[in-house]
Amino acid sequence: IRRMLACMEICNTVKGKGGKKSGDPTEIALVNFVNACEFTDAFKKIGSIPFSSERKMMTVAAQTEEGRFCYVKGGADILLDRCTRIQDGETVRPITERDKENVLSSTEELASRALRVLGFAYRECTDGPRESELIFIGICGMIDPPKKGVREAVADCKRAGIIPVMITGDHRETAYAIAERLGIASSEREVMTGSELESLDEPQLSERIRKTRVFARVSPKHKSLIVEKYQGAGNVVAMTGDGINDAPGIRKADIGIAMGISGTDVTRSAADMVIADDNFSTIVTAVREGRHIFSNIKKTIQFFLATNLAEVLSILIVSLALWHYDFLTSTQLLWINLITDSLPVLSLGAEQAERDCMMRPPQKASSIFKAESMISVVFYGLMQTAICIGIFLFSLHAYGNAVAVTMTFFVLSFLELFHSFNIRSERNSAFGKGFFSNKMLFVTVFAGIFVNLLLCVFAPVRAAFDIVSLNASQWTAVFVSSVSIIPAAEIYKIIVRRFCRKRARTYNKNIDKSFVLSRETAAR
Repeated sequence: IRRMLACMEICNTVKGKGGKKSGDPTEIALVNFVNACEFTDAFKKIGSIPFSSERKMMTVAAQTEEGRFCYVKGGADILLDRCTRIQDGETVRPITERDKENVLSSTEELASRALRVLGFAYRECTDGPRESELIFIGICGMIDPPKKGVREAVADCKRAGIIPVMITGDHRETAYAIAERLGIASSEREVMTGSELESLDEPQLSERIRKTRVFARVSPKHKSLIVEKYQGAGNVVAMTGDGINDAPGIRKADIGIAMGISGTDVTRSAADMVIADDNFSTIVTAVREGRHIFSNIKKTIQFFLATNLAEVLSILIVSLALWHYDFLTSTQLLWINLITDSLPVLSLGAEQAERDCMMRPPQKASSIFKAESMISVVFYGLMQTAICIGIFLFSLHAYGNAVAVTMTFFVLSFLELFHSFNIRSERNSAFGKGFFSNKMLFVTVFAGIFVNLLLCVFAPVRAAFDIVSLNASQWTAVFVSSVSIIPAAEIYKIIVRRFCRKRARTYNKNIDKSFVLSRETAAR
């Protein structure tokens, strides 16, 4: 035990004392354990071979009270291959195959309980550090518990169509045990080691990676290869990391994410974004906010396309079919585009995220112009066109050309203002939960109505815009026609929701089983 404590104390790069230690969290845990055991043997380091992902071990030569020794820590399976003897109580004897089997069995048992397992060894030395003919001391297991909320964040990722994949240098059993607890993997068939990865040819590797959720005992070159294979399958890949060895994979990924606290300068420089609190849940929050921003941009574009389509079609139809009547003037159209169009857009950018934004599969940037979105644009554009042409024909017959132009001008203006309520959600009702959440929208809509009404108050302004005063019945017709876009949109959304619900059932079937397995694992 004293030999193992000496190895833990000497074979590390922790700096500082007491509660102000800095360095690798695993090594800090070992030093804290040594301090708790009140181990105080004096030593002086005289040389070292740093830990590397390829070797998976670290060696330090030190002068102690008993003499000069090389202390080694690393993966137990790695150290056993370099050990010729074993510490058996107070004696040292040749290591046997039975000894190695016992060590590996104990390692797997600890790893299956999600413990990170390290092996310790030493040897006498006369000069610098050496890593051959070692004496095996023993193993220790430590738990690195996931931060609060990570399991829920993994579940959010799955619901959002994001596949979480764990890449680690830990033992296969440890990696799988942690992944199972977090809901990343549900079967040992979803685990692959670095050695297995190297043994597969290209077709086998491409097929196997598609089904793998945990990569254990990997080296830095494996990380880049894994990213490359996922990209080759048509995926958008985001990779997180904190060490220098993660930098190539982070650079290669579509979105490289570095840790702000534990991340090295090299890793942060290679990354596209840095997580300040080193918490996986923060990444999921960033995804949610990204979807929120993308959704608002999409709403704004769809609003502009639909309203401008209505303007173009209304002018085109009247110009071709009713060319001998006056219609909207360039001044009126300029007012609609500069004032009426712009006011709702200011508030749509402040729209809150929809409740189900993390329940939908990922979308490409080009999805703004996908069929479902374009159908929505065409529908709203045609509805506004039909209402404008309808009110123009009605008022033309009932009140004459001058009143017809005025009523159509205000109907088109108010239609666009009221349509901003429809565009808040592509599928959900405008009157659902959170109807009053965007107060800025109400302000801009009422402001738009107010400035339009002002045009009728002053005679010089009416003359400049070629409009006339309207009576109460005419204003009633204007507002009823304008508001009609909302019930029409509600009917359209009911149809859209039924269609999307069928697709959602198919999508959810693919993730429900993993959630059930995750809950059962958590219960155990």
